Amino acid sequence: YPKDEIEDGPSSSSGEEEYEDGDENPWLGCVCGKTHPIPIEVFWIQCEGCDAWYNVAQECVGFDASTAEDLEDWCCWACDPPVAGLGL
Repeated sequence: YPKDEIEDGPSSSSGEEEYEDGDENPWLGCVCGKTHPIPIEVFWIQCEGCDAWYNVAQECVGFDASTAEDLEDWCCWACDPPVAGLGL
């Protein structure tokens, strides 16, 4: 992933979706389906399979934001389920 995709992922103000840089892909919560409260650190990452943005926690995906910068590709659980039968 280019560094700017990880660090400058989508942002939203006043609860409404806004699109930056022409990226009209959906912005979703964590792959686990939960909203993580502070102090749990989350970071944005984009799925190579469906192009959706996910705001994930390290404990859910097994790596942190700096490791994510070095990944060549990453797929969400719907596109590449970690457990057989979990995908859509």
